[in-house]
Amino acid sequence: MTKRNLFFLVIVFAIFAARTFGQQQNWNWYFGQNAALNFSTGSPVAVAGSAIVTQEGCATVSDASGNLLFYTDGVSVWDRTNTQMPNGFGLHGNSSSTESAVMVPNPANANQYYLFTADGFGIGITYYVVDMTLHAGLGDVVSNTGTLILTATTEKITATKNCSDSSFWVLVHGTGDNIFHVFPVTSSGVGADIQSAAGSSNSSGIGYLKVSPDGQRIANALFSQSLVDLLNFNNTTGTVSNASVINITTSSQLPYGVSFSPNCQVLYEVGDESNPHIYQYDLSSNNQATIIASQYLVGTQTNGGGGAIQIGPDRKMYINNYMVGNLDVINNPNVVGVGCGYIPGGVTLIGLSRIGLPDFMDSYFSPPTSENINVTFCSTPDTLTATGTGSSYLWSTGATTQSISINTGGTYTVQVFGATSCNVVLNITDTFNVTIATQLTVNLGPDTSICGNGHLTLDAGNPGNTYTWSTGATTQTISVNTSGNYWVHVSNGSCIGSDSINISFVSNPVVNLGPDTSICTGNSITLNAGNPGFNYQWSTGATTQTITTNTAGNYSVIVSIGACSGSDTIHISVVNPPVVNLGNDTSVCSGQQVTLNAGNGGSTYQWSTGATTQTISTTTAGTYWVNVNNGTCAVADSLTITIINNPTVNLGPDSTICIGQTVTLNAGNAGYNYLWNTGATTQSITVNAAGNYWVYVNIGTCAGSDSVHISTVNPPVVNLGNDTSVCTPNTVTLNAGNSGNTYQWSSGANTQTITVSTSGTYWVVVNNGSCTSGDSVNITVVQTPVVFIGPDTSICIGQNVTLDAGNSNDTYLWSTGATTQTINVADSGKYWVQVNNGNCRSADSASITVIIPPNPDLGKDSTICGNTYTLSAGVNASRYLWSTGDTTKTIIVPAPGGTYWVVTNNAQCWKSDTVTINFDHALDYWDPPNIITPNGDNKNDFFIPGIVSDENYDMKIYNRWGKLMFETTNPTNYWNGKYNNSDVAEGTYYWIAQYSLGCSPNQIKKDKGYLTLIRN
Repeated sequence: MTKRNLFFLVIVFAIFAARTFGQQQNWNWYFGQNAALNFSTGSPVAVAGSAIVTQEGCATVSDASGNLLFYTDGVSVWDRTNTQMPNGFGLHGNSSSTESAVMVPNPANANQYYLFTADGFGIGITYYVVDMTLHAGLGDVVSNTGTLILTATTEKITATKNCSDSSFWVLVHGTGDNIFHVFPVTSSGVGADIQSAAGSSNSSGIGYLKVSPDGQRIANALFSQSLVDLLNFNNTTGTVSNASVINITTSSQLPYGVSFSPNCQVLYEVGDESNPHIYQYDLSSNNQATIIASQYLVGTQTNGGGGAIQIGPDRKMYINNYMVGNLDVINNPNVVGVGCGYIPGGVTLIGLSRIGLPDFMDSYFSPPTSENINVTFCSTPDTLTATGTGSSYLWSTGATTQSISINTGGTYTVQVFGATSCNVVLNITDTFNVTIATQLTVNLGPDTSICGNGHLTLDAGNPGNTYTWSTGATTQTISVNTSGNYWVHVSNGSCIGSDSINISFVSNPVVNLGPDTSICTGNSITLNAGNPGFNYQWSTGATTQTITTNTAGNYSVIVSIGACSGSDTIHISVVNPPVVNLGNDTSVCSGQQVTLNAGNGGSTYQWSTGATTQTISTTTAGTYWVNVNNGTCAVADSLTITIINNPTVNLGPDSTICIGQTVTLNAGNAGYNYLWNTGATTQSITVNAAGNYWVYVNIGTCAGSDSVHISTVNPPVVNLGNDTSVCTPNTVTLNAGNSGNTYQWSSGANTQTITVSTSGTYWVVVNNGSCTSGDSVNITVVQTPVVFIGPDTSICIGQNVTLDAGNSNDTYLWSTGATTQTINVADSGKYWVQVNNGNCRSADSASITVIIPPNPDLGKDSTICGNTYTLSAGVNASRYLWSTGDTTKTIIVPAPGGTYWVVTNNAQCWKSDTVTINFDHALDYWDPPNIITPNGDNKNDFFIPGIVSDENYDMKIYNRWGKLMFETTNPTNYWNGKYNNSDVAEGTYYWIAQYSLGCSPNQIKKDKGYLTLIRN
């Protein structure tokens, strides 16, 4: 029987006698999806206009009067007007980091704050400076580049006051280790980290890190490890030590949010998963086991997800509801148990809550305050404990300890002298209004078993109260028909009584010892009554579930549990085993048969061959066994049979050998006995005479024999002829003769003849089927001279060409009769030569053509009127080259003239001529422009057609409609784009002119054209 009476301390309500909000830096909260709260009235009031949208981390800071300064998600920073600061973007936090940011005042500058970020995704810890004097007093981030002070960290970052001075501590945890990094923030800036190895190694990095309001303890939520580390913090040195691991006993709980109560004596933990639990731990014992055992389930969130838990300025605690427009509230977080006053959805928001709440320094909520608490006890004596810790205590009972034991209801007060927090010393008074309620007694009876099918009614008694059964029922009684542990809680509104009972529904045991059976002499058998956990009574006196016996007889057992029982009986017989002897191991010749007999007629047999008969016959070597069973006992025997193979003798086919050669005959079967018809007794013999040969081979009675006929023949005669030479590209055919035989040449060929074209020694082996013969011959291939006197060629008249037959030291014969290696020719014709190197000769020929080129004629030296003159080469040629670089038949030469030459070419033959040209009035020219720009810039301001004679000159210019714009007979009178002293319009104009050059004033020339007038 398991019996429990539970007595709960029920806190009806708790209020603060002296409500002190302390510093107002935490009066404004900006978090979640556009959610915000203001606590300036003493209670949270929803605020509209928040610009923040963050899944988790965020931080807010207000001034000492509670006025909002700015807020952040660790990536962006917004000022009090909900406008992003000019440099408030691109910070190294992350909106999906648990504690993305925390703010710390600059001890050296009241207008500045250090903004620390933790991304948890590989960057690390970075800090920035926010200066409230910037941006017209709205503040700005001095530089969004920031200062990186630590890499490879978790998503955890928090801060607390240094109780020794005006500085602060910023706490960070490494990833994949148990290292705390604590950075001092002093009037000198952010100092180097102080490292402490304490607590568990952080694997995932998710979950809140909090310092208690008095700055003495640290709570670290290890999300994926289902753990919370509770550690001590030395607020003077910045070191962390003495980890106490709190195991979260609910297997599905993933610890995320943690927070200490305002009096630092209670720790709260919230999970972040589907329907998370809110747990409370009493820290007053300072004993790890006691703290773990004090776990109290404050409540279960049913909205799908939890998250952060944070102390408010009103010293209540607030808890996230994921994607819901409210927060849960714990009204009395200093009170242990149900009196903490958990209210789901107690605060309504504008916007939505997500996972994170602003990351404040909880040291803002110290020191402790006086409290007025109503409590109800269900049993006496019980204990009252002051909510604060001081140097001395004075109770209304006269006691001077921190806790007192009471037996009666009434009002009790305690004065706490010297309550300290962060070097602040206070005297506070707690008032407890105690009521003693009626204790409930619940008795479900002793644990019990019921035989067979049925049901049992369980009665919790105490009519008129409320009931909660393990089955979910809420009635005073329940009826059960299945085995299990059943419990009930009974509540009268103040006190709760409980009890539990174990019920077992037991069927009559089924006992089966099996059929009557026999065993072999010397063997034993185990009898099993089954039904583990029941009671047993054997006919042998044994009381165990099983017994073992080797004696014939009747055996019975009775199996029972409570009033349920069953029994069975079995008869055991003892039988002698059969005798099996297959005989000794044996050897037989190949093909002989061996019969094996297992004896014991009428038994059953199992042979290694699979046979089930008494005897088996075999002709195969191997180990044979048999298992003989006479119905009760089984005995086995085995033997090994070795097969000796009859020798296989093969002297090979009848053979022919060449006269004078020998052949070896081998009977094989090493180690056997041999007898040849020659009288030899060896395994092999060598013979060179024709005839029949036989051999007899044996070992024991196993024997074999063979014979072969040997014939002799003459070898073939092979003659490849004498060594010889041949000129390229001729070839030589070699013939091995002996048609019908087989051939093997040195070249790899296997024909009777081969054709060769390279020098070398060639051999052949000829086989007539029995004998082989061979021969060899040396073939020398002489290179025929290669003669090339060049291609057909053309030469200019007066030139000659050298024809070279090459092949020095050979002999030559030319078509001219010459016998030298080279000849020179200057006439057209076809020339040939024959070259002989003493063994081989060769020839070549070439045609020579003599070319007569054309003669150019530039005429006589001349003086020309004008400023250009056309020169012509005077002949047709394939190519031209002038002294000017031109390559045309004619060229135009300009004044002032000079000496000019031309070279003409047909094929590769050239001719040239030279002439001198001079000019009269070389400066005269006629070259009217096609554009003028009369804009006064002295560039193209006039229409100047050329320099010509005054004789016969007349120039007229018309517009596009044919109106005369300008006319002159003076070649130096140029048109300036005006008509009647006014500028004419831009556009196209037509001109007509007649003129004479100075060297021929009586020769009148006429010309016309267009010009374009542009002014810009």
